[in-house]
Amino acid sequence: MLTQRIFAYHGKSQLASKGTIRIDIRNLHDGDKAGICILQDPYAAIAVEKKDGETRIVWWQDQLTENDGFSPEQEFVVSDIDSVIYLRASITYGTSKTQFYYSTDNITYKALGSQTRLKYNLSVFVGARFGLFCYNNRQNTEDEKSYADFDWFSTEEQYDESTFYPESFDGYNEDMLTAESIEFTNNNLELMLGNGVPLYLIATFADGHKEDISSRAKYSIENEELVSINNGNIYGQKEGDTNITATFTDIMGNTHQRTLSAHVTFFPFSNEHINTSLFSQGSYDETTHTFRPGQWGQMGWEYTNGADMSGYRYLVIKLKKAQTCGAHINIFTANSIWSDCYSSADFNSKKLIVVDLQNATYTSGSKKGQKLETNKIHIVCFWGNGNGTILVEDMYLTNNRDYSREETTDIDIVNSADVSTHQIYTLSGQRIWSSTSSSQSASTLPKGIYIMDGKKILIK
Repeated sequence: MLTQRIFAYHGKSQLASKGTIRIDIRNLHDGDKAGICILQDPYAAIAVEKKDGETRIVWWQDQLTENDGFSPEQEFVVSDIDSVIYLRASITYGTSKTQFYYSTDNITYKALGSQTRLKYNLSVFVGARFGLFCYNNRQNTEDEKSYADFDWFSTEEQYDESTFYPESFDGYNEDMLTAESIEFTNNNLELMLGNGVPLYLIATFADGHKEDISSRAKYSIENEELVSINNGNIYGQKEGDTNITATFTDIMGNTHQRTLSAHVTFFPFSNEHINTSLFSQGSYDETTHTFRPGQWGQMGWEYTNGADMSGYRYLVIKLKKAQTCGAHINIFTANSIWSDCYSSADFNSKKLIVVDLQNATYTSGSKKGQKLETNKIHIVCFWGNGNGTILVEDMYLTNNRDYSREETTDIDIVNSADVSTHQIYTLSGQRIWSSTSSSQSASTLPKGIYIMDGKKILIK
């Protein structure tokens, strides 16, 4: 039995609480009974029963333990219904009385049986509950498959299944359950490191309808260091590019696969990643990467859980042309534009702006003059006076002294203990540590990117 707690109406003790079911009885056989009850001791129920070749709508009341003044009763009517019927159970909190109904059209309901007064009885220690049931009183033969389809259960006064099903709906068929193809709505995702976005994987079925199956598919990630997937959402974990393959198997056993590419970066230029109203409402054009801050406005990227940029030396901003709104860049280490921050100098006519993250200090707030905590960046945004635009060609983090981009996927992340038998060089080629010539442990090396065995490594 499937049960549901019954809720009364606050301050309306004389208003009945109702539970209604739509039930398809075409697969019931002789001896089968299916319906709805109000479970307590005593209890009452209404059901469709197949008996002696007839279809009966039967109501009854009974008890689990002896209750003073209570007598079991039963009533039934013979019906010619052969497919769908609606059954309703109701109980009034103020009187503790039940009443049961049936309908063939979900509009007009006819009462069946008398009212049953329920009692508080510890033999059913859960309070009164609606219960849906289907059972039989005899053994089925091997070729019989007895069951009832409970299409829905509702506690609303009026409930129309056409809200959810077309009038022509007559149960599921093979075409409705057979997926013919699956497609991502975006085959090239741009993800912000540290943040997540929903995945949209759509299946097209043989009958023509489509469903979002994102949370039901299984995913294989080419490089699991870069992204993770949970409950249909994809999260950027490390800068780089990777492929993700989705596998979906429908109820009929048909399997389909589809692959997308994901690019993870600190500064994605998709609309959904740009907050245009950190202060004052601005606007952003995704196709041209044009930022137009509102008056004294700020707009840019927010990192909900904080982004660690400590492994990089430079923040590089390349503009397509000189800005026209007195722009500069702000970096906040808390989730507020009113917190301590670093502000760059005005861009003026420059088209290449470089922020030396390793030497940057707070320029305002209580931490003014202290070293910027680049391991917990929460906001990176442009400031503008509202009189023009900032056209961005590119924006990225790098350790290259010529400010060029670097391929972050070519960097191995290691612990200082893992380099104890190697020689370590800076990116400019200066040897700074050797196991044979240094009296200090490799653990004393600052966090950052170095050269070891001809490869870049990141010591965290």
